[in-house]
Amino acid sequence: ETGLVLSGDPAPPARLDAGPAGEVVRSGHSIVLNPAPELPCLGEIDRPGGAGLVFLGVPIKARDRVLGVLGALGRDAHDPNSPEVQLLTAIAHQVGVAVENARLVEAASRGRILQEVDHLRSELIANVSHELRTPLGLIKLSCTSLLAEDVQFDLETRREFLRGIDKETARLEMIVDHLLDLSRIESGHLRLHKRPVPVDELVAQVIASMDPQAIRHQLVHDRSCGPLTAVVDPKQMEQVLR
Repeated sequence: ETGLVLSGDPAPPARLDAGPAGEVVRSGHSIVLNPAPELPCLGEIDRPGGAGLVFLGVPIKARDRVLGVLGALGRDAHDPNSPEVQLLTAIAHQVGVAVENARLVEAASRGRILQEVDHLRSELIANVSHELRTPLGLIKLSCTSLLAEDVQFDLETRREFLRGIDKETARLEMIVDHLLDLSRIESGHLRLHKRPVPVDELVAQVIASMDPQAIRHQLVHDRSCGPLTAVVDPKQMEQVLR
C-alpha cells in the first residue's frame, strides 16, 4: 500500500533553522529523506514491522519567503517529481497563499484602525479644547472682575462671582475625569457602576449644564414619551449625552 501518513498527533514545534526543516528552508526546495529521521515534531508514528518511513518536506512560501515547512511521512520511497510530492507541494502553496492573504488583511485592517484612531484623537483634542475654553474663560472673567480696583462689588455680587468660579472649577474637574476615563478604557481598567437611573432627569441635567451660546445649538427635550429608567453608569451616560 502506498500513500502518505500525516502526523496529526500533538507534538512540540520544529525549529526552522535545524534538521530537515532547516535544510528545506535553506534550499527553498522539497526534500525526500529515506529513512525518515527521528524527530520530536513527527510525533509518535507507528512504524509497522520496524520498516522505515520516508519523510517528505516541502517549503511553505509567500513572496519567495519561506514561512514554514509542510512535512508528511510515506511508507514507500518517492521521487522528488512523484505525484505525492507534487500534491504536497500544491498543498503547501495553498497554505502559503492563505497565510499571506490573512497577513495582508490584518495589515490593512490595522492600517484602517490606526487611521480611525488618529482621526478620533484629533476630534478629541478639538472637543477638549472647546470644553476647556468656556469654563476657563468664565473663571478668568470672574477673577478679573473681583480684582478690579475701580469697581466695588457688594457682598452678594462677590459671592455670585465665587459661586460661578466654584461651578466652572467643578466642570473642569469633570472634564479631567472624562479624560482619565478614556485612558482607563484604552488600558481596559474602566469599571462601570451601573444602577437604575431616570433617563429623563439625566437628560434634563445635561441640558441644564450646557451653555447654548458655547455650543451654538438649541437643545430641545421632549418629555412626552413618559418616564424611562435604565440600568446604566450615570457618570458615563452623562458623558455620552454631552
